[in-house]
Amino acid sequence: MGLDDMLGDFSDDMTDGTMMGPGFGGANSRSSSQPQNLGQAHSRITHLETALAKTLTICEALWEIMRDENGYTDAMIQAKVRQIDNRDGKQDGRNKSAPIKCSNCGRTIAPRHQACMYCGNPNEKSLFSM
Repeated sequence: MGLDDMLGDFSDDMTDGTMMGPGFGGANSRSSSQPQNLGQAHSRITHLETALAKTLTICEALWEIMRDENGYTDAMIQAKVRQIDNRDGKQDGRNKSAPIKCSNCGRTIAPRHQACMYCGNPNEKSLFSM
């Protein structure tokens, strides 16, 4: 499988909600779709592990291209990871967004909302928001 195939599969998985398997955070996820038995849970965990391994492989490949072709160093990426990790005020290894101010009304809103719940202004999320 080539990188184009991997990236295509990854992109498809992210946009159709299957990256995390049925019932795990896709647009149609409902509490009634929780695993009914251990076999289903094991299958979903296996799917998540496979998706994570694919994601890590893609990240590693992209990093090696950036390092080899552009002269970036491991120290540079480590500093950037720490910077991103600290965006929410905590260095905890998680990419969790801190509350933001609405660009229209200035009220504080959670980054998970599609729009400001006070004025309806669309929330301009990062491509990497979860």
